[in-house]
Amino acid sequence: MMLREPTWDIDVDDDGHTLAVRPCGELDLSTSPELVNAFGKAGGQTHLLCDLSGVTFIDSSGIRALIEIGQREPERFALTGASEPVERLLELTGVAGWFRRTPPC
Repeated sequence: MMLREPTWDIDVDDDGHTLAVRPCGELDLSTSPELVNAFGKAGGQTHLLCDLSGVTFIDSSGIRALIEIGQREPERFALTGASEPVERLLELTGVAGWFRRTPPC
């Protein structure tokens, strides 16, 4: 039996008004730094949006990355598209209410 390497991708769209980051795959210890780096490129945008609809798994490192970004940009950062399992983990860890939410784009 061969183990497959988990797939990971991250799309970043910047229209000058909104920086939308869409991680796809497992948001964990090895991939969460990429998420933080993507939001580190934020400039004068009004909104910073993290679309979690493509996240299939999130661990404590992924949650820590979301918290870090949210604390750095509390007025501009928002989450959208969290799947039921991701939302449940955010609730279980007590951080679901820490993030602004926005409808999917």
